[in-house]
Amino acid sequence: MSALGFIGVGIMGEPMARRLLRAGHPLRIYDPVPEPVSRLAADGAVACRDAAEVAEGAEVIFLMVRDAAQVEQVLSGPGGLAGRLTARHTLVCLSTLNPEFMKGLAVRLPGVALLDAPVSGGRAGAESGELAFMVGGDAAVCERVEPFLAVMGHQIRRIGPLGSGQVAKAANQIVITLTRAAIGEAFLFAARSGVDPEQVRQALLGGLARSATLETYGPRVSGLENPVQFESEILKQDINNTVAAAEAIGVHLPFATLVRDCYNHEGPRVEG
Repeated sequence: MSALGFIGVGIMGEPMARRLLRAGHPLRIYDPVPEPVSRLAADGAVACRDAAEVAEGAEVIFLMVRDAAQVEQVLSGPGGLAGRLTARHTLVCLSTLNPEFMKGLAVRLPGVALLDAPVSGGRAGAESGELAFMVGGDAAVCERVEPFLAVMGHQIRRIGPLGSGQVAKAANQIVITLTRAAIGEAFLFAARSGVDPEQVRQALLGGLARSATLETYGPRVSGLENPVQFESEILKQDINNTVAAAEAIGVHLPFATLVRDCYNHEGPRVEG
């Protein structure tokens, strides 16, 4: 079994790392929060004092942190990876990041094999091993890493060169955020018309409006007084980054921009 590293064992990272452990892979881990590190160490992981120590004994390192600022901290902060990564290492960024940021890493880490492999599926998918990975990077590197990704997910699709996985994840978040807004408005319309939104949801599941978001997110808001929700720090971050990336290449996304403004509490709000 290959020795692996996993940096960032939070809400998503902990169950993903645990699946690698249960598959028999020796695993070196690091996170500044001690509790999940202790739980994984009890399951057999090697707890490291910093990111650099992870690189000392692992050639394939998975990075699952919140944003680019945390990636920078892991790479260049005290005990960072940047000075320890060599041509023998493969760094797999599972976080949702700007495509241009990923391309910049390739310049900063010459000789290091890089993949961007952002995930979709949430904590439930991480726990069940049913995540979807959208991968950008060299095809041979993707093929080498795919068996490890397959332990954590049910779909691994290489989109194209480095950064293209992030483009696919951004497209995913456009669909998710707009669909959530549409579901909330549909349920609000149903409730104000004197119809049970949950019954409407069940009916919609049988037609063209059916979606994974309607199935999983719909029940969480169908009974709320105001089902139009814009209160998710993760989605707020992602849709802000997506609109910014689109603007950087001269593309205007009117509906994504509207939803972004709603998440930032700057746009029109629908009150229940």
